[in-house]
Amino acid sequence: MADLFLPIKAAFGEYMGRFKQSLVNTHSDTNAMQDFDNRELKSSIVFAPSRMADAIDEILSAWRKNTNANKAQSTAFLPVIAVAIARDYTPASPSQGMMLADPIDIKIPNYPDERNLKLEIIRGQLRVQVVVIAPDDSTAKSLIARFCHFVRRYDNRGFDALYRLAGVDESWFNVWDSQDIYPLSVSIQQSNVVIQKVDLLLNIAIPMVYGASADVNSGIGSGTPDDPFGYPVLTQINMGQINMPDKVL
Repeated sequence: MADLFLPIKAAFGEYMGRFKQSLVNTHSDTNAMQDFDNRELKSSIVFAPSRMADAIDEILSAWRKNTNANKAQSTAFLPVIAVAIARDYTPASPSQGMMLADPIDIKIPNYPDERNLKLEIIRGQLRVQVVVIAPDDSTAKSLIARFCHFVRRYDNRGFDALYRLAGVDESWFNVWDSQDIYPLSVSIQQSNVVIQKVDLLLNIAIPMVYGASADVNSGIGSGTPDDPFGYPVLTQINMGQINMPDKVL
């Protein structure tokens, strides 16, 4: 299903994958934490419903239906990280960058021709939540501390989302509103688990490139999303065809 925000969600998933790859076993970590470090991404980090912390009981119940590999018991891997992007969207304030509501003329570099297209940019904020569910307090604190440390690195202040614009793949950067994040404990009805969460705001930029209509265009392009019609442009003025009044001396 087409989704304007899907590139951001996919890019955030890759960002969390980079976090998982950044983890290094240390001799002072818990056994559960070292097990998390050695696990595959798909059995370590999951996307949760956009209700976020309100659905932790439901998420954990579903997760516990999984079975640990090569083990007889039916208890799922813990710790696990659940991430979610909220359903709401907030338009950006002017301080976060210019929102191009009025289209501007553009030409895509390295295009086979110089057709004239239009660009609009949606800027706004999305709420993101990262939840650590662990079997003990030490593991929960270790994992959430590592994530906070990861976010505060300069090269992790945001991530690129990949968009298909008129047949060309372009990366657009999305940045955390602040790298100062503060974990909070979460209490649920289920016992023998410890939960920590962090809330973040993501400043996003979504580009929209489009061409002219089939009725009025430059004759370049086929009218598909990957090959849009170019807008008509003025290429020549014939001065001899312009009626000009005689010059009065």
